[in-house]
Amino acid sequence: MKKLVVLPVLAYLRFFARLQLKKNKDATIIGITGSAGKSSTRAAISLILATRGRVKDSGSANSETGIPLNILGLSPINYSFLDWFRLLILAPFKLLTNWEKYDYYVVEMGIDSPDSPKNMSYLLKIIRPHVAVILNATLAHSASFDYLVKDRDPARRVTKLTQKIAEEKIKLALGIDPTG
Repeated sequence: MKKLVVLPVLAYLRFFARLQLKKNKDATIIGITGSAGKSSTRAAISLILATRGRVKDSGSANSETGIPLNILGLSPINYSFLDWFRLLILAPFKLLTNWEKYDYYVVEMGIDSPDSPKNMSYLLKIIRPHVAVILNATLAHSASFDYLVKDRDPARRVTKLTQKIAEEKIKLALGIDPTG
């Protein structure tokens, strides 16, 4: 039942976010991923780029819902059903009223699973960075990747899990817009 609601909501938000991004089609998009250090790196890059132009920073928005909401300039209040209803109603209005201009969009891209919509492939359907910053791939938040590794030897299991997480994160570099 949850997927029957979640997937259309995500598609709806993605649609409006992609249209909103077209308003800043000349902006350079910097995507940052890694198991640790994304927020600090994002903040540092934003500060440096602010000396060269206008910067939009994704803040703590780094997921399949957070990124499109950030692009639209929408912020959840409490993630309740009514709050989501409010966000969905506001999305098309934000598209019409949000004319924020920026030269750089620095976006944190976190993954929680190898499966869509919580993987890098899904995030790349929302946003296509021109620059990829891949920090690291460790076992932080790796529980969703466990089913991919059948090996029970602890050392080999850690190695294989880390490799699976790295494979997902490297999709950010592979997804760089070749025209940018």
